[in-house]
Amino acid sequence: MQASFILYLMMLAKYTLLPIRLFDDLDVSNATYFQLTPLTSILFYLQNLDVPVYGIQLFGNLVLLLPFAIYLNIKKQRSLIFNIITPIIISLSIETLQLLIDFITQFPNKIFDVDDLLLNVAGFLIGALLSKYARAIIGSLKLRLQ
Repeated sequence: MQASFILYLMMLAKYTLLPIRLFDDLDVSNATYFQLTPLTSILFYLQNLDVPVYGIQLFGNLVLLLPFAIYLNIKKQRSLIFNIITPIIISLSIETLQLLIDFITQFPNKIFDVDDLLLNVAGFLIGALLSKYARAIIGSLKLRLQ
């Protein structure tokens, strides 16, 4: 299980921070580095689900931290406060790193988006609920086998 968690963390870093571009033909004079209005991106994605990249962006941010929640909650259910604060810290760290990379490279690689935070936290909470039900099912199966 530890190896799969390490693999997950590597994939998390790959999809949230890489690639880091230094040069492109893009005019960066009017580049956007952050989006701070809640629900702006989410509503845009929902209105444009016929464009695959927007569906991937919406779904991807929703499931991004879901495995993290399962890893943290599968053996022992954590408190609601833990399951809210933890994804906020993780997601805020990812978004801040993305913004920092943009400022260092002076190129908009990724965008700090408050909606990503909302989707990441929602996905983490879904993962925490799934792990709770998975533990209940596993416990029920163990009782039946005894």
